[in-house]
Amino acid sequence: MFLFKFRNREGEATNTLVLNVNPKVEAPNTPPNIVKPLTATVCKVGEAIKMETVITGKPKPSLVRRFHSFMQQKLYKIFFTGMVAQW
Repeated sequence: MFLFKFRNREGEATNTLVLNVNPKVEAPNTPPNIVKPLTATVCKVGEAIKMETVITGKPKPSLVRRFHSFMQQKLYKIFFTGMVAQW
């Protein structure tokens, strides 16, 4: 319990405060959820593109890309800004 006293030349006032600290509660694990899906993109051969999606989940979901059911072998850099993944 905290006790606060406030004084000036005219008198005094007091105030008490009870501080209850609750234990930290971890958020439960959740499956991946697509908040912002990828959208179809058109580009010319050799042109750079930027794809962006927002996926939530705990633990953080991993990413696997497939093109016509084949695993992509080339490595890409993936940047996360909060919940936004860019590559």
